[in-house]
Parts: sequence; C-alpha cells; structure tokens
Amino acid sequence: SRNVDIWIFPFRSDKLLGGPTESHKILEYLSTGKAVVMNWLKTYEGNELVYMASPVGKNVLPDLLDEVLSNLPEVNSEENMKARCNYALERTYDQH
Repeated sequence: SRNVDIWIFPFRSDKLLGGPTESHKILEYLSTGKAVVMNWLKTYEGNELVYMASPVGKNVLPDLLDEVLSNLPEVNSEENMKARCNYALERTYDQH
C-alpha cells in the first residue's frame, strides 16, 4: 500500500442482490490512510473520509476520480491520512 495513492472501489449497485451494503474492504483500504474513491454505499453517505459517487445522477466514478487526482496532495495530506486510519481502527472487530 506504500505505492498506492488511491484505492478505487467500483461496483454496479443495481447488480447487487439487496442493493449496496457495508463492505469490510473499504475499512481495509481506509486503514492504509490513502484516499478511497467508490460508488455509493449508504453506510458511507455523508462520510468525508471517502470520495463517493452520487447514488443518482451523473456524478460518475471516472469524473470523481479525475477530481480526486487533481487534488492529490490535499486528498492524501498527513491529516487526512491519519483521520482515515483512525476511522478504520475505531471499527475493528475488537472494537465491536
């Protein structure tokens, strides 16, 4: 994960049985501190630690990825990376 700048979590929510749900993979990505660009998941709605496409409309993943890449130094600032790591650590199995 040292060589990763952004984790991308694409999926087609209309193809998921029961709709989009929580993903432990996102917590794994967040634990590295690097930015996560993903499709919409209700669990992360309003969470400023992930970059999430809109559930409806034209805020599609490629456009969101371009936006995040154009601001990479800010996106992966030390402060933001620590916040992502802390968020993941607060949600480990041991914490629940």
